[in-house]
Amino acid sequence: MNRVRMTIIWSLSIVFFVSCESAGDKRLDFALEQAGKNRIELEKVLNYYQNDSLKLEAARFLIRNMPGHGGYEDDRLDSVKAVMKAAVELNIGGYLPDSEWKRKWD
Repeated sequence: MNRVRMTIIWSLSIVFFVSCESAGDKRLDFALEQAGKNRIELEKVLNYYQNDSLKLEAARFLIRNMPGHGGYEDDRLDSVKAVMKAAVELNIGGYLPDSEWKRKWD
């Protein structure tokens, strides 16, 4: 009876690990699809770490969790930076930001 239990537990463990891996693979594939032009760069990262299992899994984790997270890069952001820098230099409204804030905009 003990041997039967061990066989069942072992079988369930294998099914569990296989199902977890395939869900992770689906999320990785989805993230790579969502990357658009950057897919090539992400695949380069995966290929670079293919011989280091720990770093490869870390890269996979980061890529799997990328969808929904992003940033903005646009000329309009540069114009905001210019306005904020001018406001600091002219001390508009009598407001002088702290040195850390001022340093970021310089």
